[in-house]
Amino acid sequence: MSRFLPFLAVLTVLSLVITACQPVAPQTPEAPAVTVIRVGTGDSGDGLTPHQQIIQAYEDEHPNVIAQLEPVAGRDYYARLLTQLAAKAAPDIMQIGDDAVPSFVEKGAFIPLDECIAANNFDTSIYLPGLLEPGQVDGVQYLLPKDYSPLAVYYNKKLFDAAGVAYPSPDWTWDDLLATAQALTDPAQGIYGIQLPATWTTGFEYWVAAAGGQLISDDGTQFVGYMDSPETIRALQFYADLYNKEKVAPPAVDFNQFGGGNAEFDNGKAAMRLFGRWPQAGMLENPNIDLGVVNPPQDARRANILFWGGFGVASTSRAA
Repeated sequence: MSRFLPFLAVLTVLSLVITACQPVAPQTPEAPAVTVIRVGTGDSGDGLTPHQQIIQAYEDEHPNVIAQLEPVAGRDYYARLLTQLAAKAAPDIMQIGDDAVPSFVEKGAFIPLDECIAANNFDTSIYLPGLLEPGQVDGVQYLLPKDYSPLAVYYNKKLFDAAGVAYPSPDWTWDDLLATAQALTDPAQGIYGIQLPATWTTGFEYWVAAAGGQLISDDGTQFVGYMDSPETIRALQFYADLYNKEKVAPPAVDFNQFGGGNAEFDNGKAAMRLFGRWPQAGMLENPNIDLGVVNPPQDARRANILFWGGFGVASTSRAA
């Protein structure tokens, strides 16, 4: 439970924002007032486990509060939130990713949290450096971190051992990745060297960064000279070749699903998988997998990216 304490602290401080502005209901020993807090999330499957554990811990500490989890999986989540906001029916607490923070704040979706953080002496030092900034716009804190993740390459030791291929080392390169994936790919057995996240744009940023490039200028205003740079083109070509030329990665099952909807790694039919931390619990329990993990390979430089999710209080909540 200790690794979820920052998450519990976030739920606690955000609930204070919501309940602070409510009229005080008459209290009687027989019928204490109950507050319902709706919590919206785009997580699903194993990703709901920490939500459920923290909500249970929170409700144990606050017996007169019910935290009602409202998960919506897939790409419909943001669209649903925006529809609910327009109808003033959004969850009180909403989770979004760092990619959506500016647009949601621009639409007035969240209330500022700085005053509440200060008034409740909330200790933001519980977060690693750099984790508060994705929830800010123009220096104002609108969301607090719920979780974060870098990319990693997961690998199945069973398939490596069966093929007699050495496990990846932390200093490996793109060339090493390709050679390893080629050695592990076995068309006759339907086994691929690596499962990739298809057209997942955020995940693709790693490839560009490792090639020495970036997709947009530091101030976020220019893409010419960045998205068409030699580094970006090299990254895109290498990534596409893993699918189309080298055929070491399975084609996406459904481009509308997160990460392409592939299940080859889970089914023991892909030796490696590039992804974030989210499926770890399932992979550790999967009898098809003897799990290993290593950092993504380097090219011109060693690189990774930060995936971030945060919680904020909806402007349509009772606190607004």
